[in-house]
Amino acid sequence: MNRFGICFLFFIIPVLLSAQSVKSNKIKSDITFSGYVKSDMIYDTRQTVNYREGHFLLYPEEPLYDNDSNDINEAPNFNILAIETRLKGDITGPAAFGAKT
Repeated sequence: MNRFGICFLFFIIPVLLSAQSVKSNKIKSDITFSGYVKSDMIYDTRQTVNYREGHFLLYPEEPLYDNDSNDINEAPNFNILAIETRLKGDITGPAAFGAKT
């Protein structure tokens, strides 16, 4: 992932999802956004046995040696998983003929 993608994930998305309100003086309307992004960051020092694309870690892989006696499964791995996201928008408008909109 390039630098722009990392900056977008960590700085711009939380700003967009933070609660904000837009109000007008002429028409009494209100828009409120709220929500969250649940993400998991995982750093493993060796390869692991897992399922559901790394969501559930079972156990580390056993050593597997190549011809030069290097452990192939001793490779570090870093994952970022955005599993759950919720965005909510509450919109209220002006009263029309005595009724709330």
